Amino acid sequence: SIRSEMRIAVSATLCALVVAVAAQDQVDQNGIPTYFDGLSEQANFALNPKLVRNNDLGRSSFKKNTPGVLEFIEDGKCADVGVQPNFDYGKYAGSWYWSFKTDNPFLGDIQKCIKSELSQDGEGFNVVTTGKTQFDANRQQVGQYRSTAEFADASMSIFFDGVFPANYRVLETDYDSYSCVYSCTTTSGFKSEFGFIFTRNPKDAQYAFAKCGTQFVSKGINFAKFKEADQSCL
Repeated sequence: SIRSEMRIAVSATLCALVVAVAAQDQVDQNGIPTYFDGLSEQANFALNPKLVRNNDLGRSSFKKNTPGVLEFIEDGKCADVGVQPNFDYGKYAGSWYWSFKTDNPFLGDIQKCIKSELSQDGEGFNVVTTGKTQFDANRQQVGQYRSTAEFADASMSIFFDGVFPANYRVLETDYDSYSCVYSCTTTSGFKSEFGFIFTRNPKDAQYAFAKCGTQFVSKGINFAKFKEADQSCL
């Protein structure tokens, strides 16, 4: 159907964008969104030389097995959520357990006992996410959360090799026990929307659920989509 074809086209478009793009319809002569030009005067962003650059343009590339987002696209636009004011990178660094999350394409086959270690690196973090598969095999992802000049500190972009780029907006955190994070992009009348609740201690999951639930519901985000993460093997 025409609607299905539009969804496929939107998915393809999303795979070329970092989801915090402000001017999504502006591209350069190579078809790359001009948003990238604002990150650095150099083509490779100068964010971190360890990030994968595997094409002739020097841009971050996706592997052929990059998780898709087609099944996560729905009608509508992203909520106007705002972010945590006066965000403190130093306080936010450290261990965060994934306590609740919506279905998403970012974790690959990591399904349980998920933890992210954030090490501050300027206005952003180097991130190591670990967890287990359904069959208890250990998995690890390495990447970055980076703020840019265009956005507030608490609104960062995610860079992981082989993972669809996304934004990471900290709606609310007390730094010591919980963090409410929203990730969403809108393209051509469709959106891909995700939510996450992180805790410093897995035992604080229900407390964080109550705190973040208030935030998400007040912003018009469908809190019914959140599922408790399996942390039984921690």
